[in-house]
Amino acid sequence: MTAPETPVRVLAAGVFSLDLQLADGGLKRLAGVHNFQVFRASRWMPETADGDGWTYAHHMDLAVWKGRLCAAWAMTPQDEDVPPCKLVYATSSDGIHWSAPADLFPREHAWPCRFYFYRATNGRMLAFSAAPAHDRSVNETEKKSLLVREIFPDYRLGEVFTLLNLLPDRPALFTAARDPDFVEACREAADHRLLLEQQDYGRFLGDRRMPWHDNPTKLHGWAFGKAFCFYHRADGVLVGISKMGFVTLSRDGGKTWSEPVLPPTLTAGSGKIWGQRTADGRFALVYNPDPARVCRHPLVLVHGDDGHEFRDLRVVHGEMPAQRYPGSHK
Repeated sequence: MTAPETPVRVLAAGVFSLDLQLADGGLKRLAGVHNFQVFRASRWMPETADGDGWTYAHHMDLAVWKGRLCAAWAMTPQDEDVPPCKLVYATSSDGIHWSAPADLFPREHAWPCRFYFYRATNGRMLAFSAAPAHDRSVNETEKKSLLVREIFPDYRLGEVFTLLNLLPDRPALFTAARDPDFVEACREAADHRLLLEQQDYGRFLGDRRMPWHDNPTKLHGWAFGKAFCFYHRADGVLVGISKMGFVTLSRDGGKTWSEPVLPPTLTAGSGKIWGQRTADGRFALVYNPDPARVCRHPLVLVHGDDGHEFRDLRVVHGEMPAQRYPGSHK
């Protein structure tokens, strides 16, 4: 019997010198990287922040649309996923200066997702929100209905519809829209398994989700299948990575997946891992290399040439600022 494939390998140099007693891990800095703050909460001067003085901000996503960066994230007054909740977005032409946050969805339709944007092949840009199922604390397993609206080229927002799994007292299905191109874009998104599999445990996919969600492996209390990211390796194999460093492979475009494994050299934690092919044809992974804590620092990057083997562990952001406001799961 052959040993199972190691789908991702991080070369040892730097991995074993990581010192998690230090905020930056004791790692070398990644040359040329700058960190900019999109939003800074303020309870005492809300007019300089979100307008409400809410201090919990999380579940972020980032897109590029019509020459601008667009960041979206969820907010609550103080504690993680404890209503009331709002989804907000801000835009920037340079990544340095950002607009004040504005609501991406009406607040009665705003629950956080793992993804907020999708640019369809017909050129339409869609925005998403999970449909609220109740007014209690948000639970990932209860996110089954997905809402959608269009972001127009001038950043006006279109009418809200249900994309998947219509709930009572929620917007009509997207098929009721009068714009055929919008309907086409929505249909494409509803059929896009990799897009929808990003939601924890593939909840939006129903029976189409990965079979491994039905009997998940756990590590430090975290189950396989949270906050997926996908990229194609140089050999065409599709790589799926979720929290804690679980990796699974597909050789048929995402129809079937290998049993998830924890690559021994990919030391990851409870934060999302991001992997992608970069503009120069190489590959990068960005993650927090600490499986035991939820502090989620430092933020590190490794790079490689084939999407399988990575090297040069470097710190992107290694500060650990003091907590300014109380709140659950800060």
